[in-house]
Amino acid sequence: MDHAENSPQATANKKQQQAATQLLFVDDEIDFLTTIQMLFRNTPSIELFTAHSSEEALSTLEAQRIDVLITDQNMPGENGESLLKKVKELYPETVCAMLSAYMNLDLVIELINSTSAVRVIQKPVDQQGLISTVDELIEIARLRRKEPAEAPVPAVWDEGLQFHFDLFVGESPAMHRLYRQILKIAPTSAPVLIQGETGTGKELVAHAIYHRSNRSDMTFTAVNCGAIQESLIDSHLFGHEKGSFTGAVDTAKGVFEASDGGTVFLDEVAELTPAMQTRLLRFLQEGTYSRVGSTVTRSADVRIIAASNIDLWKAVEERRFRADLYFRLQVFTLFVPPLRERGDDFSLLISMFLLKLAKKNNGLTRSISPVSLEKLKRSSNGWPGNIRQLQNIVEKAYYLSDSDVIDTENLFDPEETTRGYRVPLGYEDTSGNPEAERIGGGEKASEAEFSDTVELSMREVEKRHIQHILEITGLNKARAAEILGITRSTLYKKMRDYGLD
Repeated sequence: MDHAENSPQATANKKQQQAATQLLFVDDEIDFLTTIQMLFRNTPSIELFTAHSSEEALSTLEAQRIDVLITDQNMPGENGESLLKKVKELYPETVCAMLSAYMNLDLVIELINSTSAVRVIQKPVDQQGLISTVDELIEIARLRRKEPAEAPVPAVWDEGLQFHFDLFVGESPAMHRLYRQILKIAPTSAPVLIQGETGTGKELVAHAIYHRSNRSDMTFTAVNCGAIQESLIDSHLFGHEKGSFTGAVDTAKGVFEASDGGTVFLDEVAELTPAMQTRLLRFLQEGTYSRVGSTVTRSADVRIIAASNIDLWKAVEERRFRADLYFRLQVFTLFVPPLRERGDDFSLLISMFLLKLAKKNNGLTRSISPVSLEKLKRSSNGWPGNIRQLQNIVEKAYYLSDSDVIDTENLFDPEETTRGYRVPLGYEDTSGNPEAERIGGGEKASEAEFSDTVELSMREVEKRHIQHILEITGLNKARAAEILGITRSTLYKKMRDYGLD
């Protein structure tokens, strides 16, 4: 085993050496390891170790804490894949990467799935690219160093009602884990990938990271990659020159240029086209880009936070997302827990929704009955829309309730999918007919009423439903759109279509 000193200054400074990252390179090629020693010899933040075989590497791991391990794939005796499988079992806190001269997507997927590798690096290596990758691995290693379980999470109490961390509400263990991860990740400038189901609050996580980062005094820009036309996303992100395409009447900066020094949140990043994935990868790797219609190379310093409600690694396996872009985005990965895994947070969230509604409606306070709360908690629906779905149901019930206590007859069933009808959670149809009462009435639908409504087209049902919501909100378009779960522009379009404007 060779132990390469970083610098005389680092050797003399024991305190600094103790804080250095322990980096181990494993390769049977002596010339390659010599190059690595030269590359990192003036890096006081790294204490470098080298090994010529898997056996020697395991001896080093046994004698010395190693934060980051990078091994060649093909070596005499035990190969790199076998070594990383052992490291995964024996030293799970060590962050690992694989060097390989035989790069293809199938190999990358196989190595990531079968070993502890979080990166696959192509040989021969680009020195600058290797330094960048090592920096990313070191950031991951820092995150893996566990804090004490009792580590305090900064919090406030809102009006004595519920626990808050930044914009969040929740006291469940799953949320406290997320809070601690945010506190560790926020001060860095590394990219972050946020994964979670629809409606779990991924953008809130992005905001929390931003507010606690060193860039909090700069801009935060959110971009929904799935909501921008394919033909415009390039211009939106990177800008364009005047006359570069039809409608480009002026030169315009893109999001990255306008956000220089700040943070950009890319929501639904999996929706980017292959061409845009390539453009984004180059920007992440080099920090450079060119506007649409220009050959001038520009640069911007932007922290990227990306989010997806699908399993992005699965998208890589299915060839729908670039593997190299995936690795660039997920230096840190956060998983936002779904509502069904948040325990008693359910009650806190409902209380918060009702408090906000009261503030919006001149102090009109309403609470939810214990029976209604239990019915919602026990729903077999699984809450696929998560917090957003719960908020929608609570808000509808708030506006439809005739008393200060929301009871089951005012609740939409979470499993209901047909707009215009609802199945109250406390409702049982003794006639054996599973159809629900029409919205707006508190009694069971009469047989005559039911016979009348089943003959309506879905278009007429939707029209009546929109009309009713407009009536109960006093023609307040913003509130009506919120209750209906659609945007205001969509509401205006439907009102025009149905002659309700």
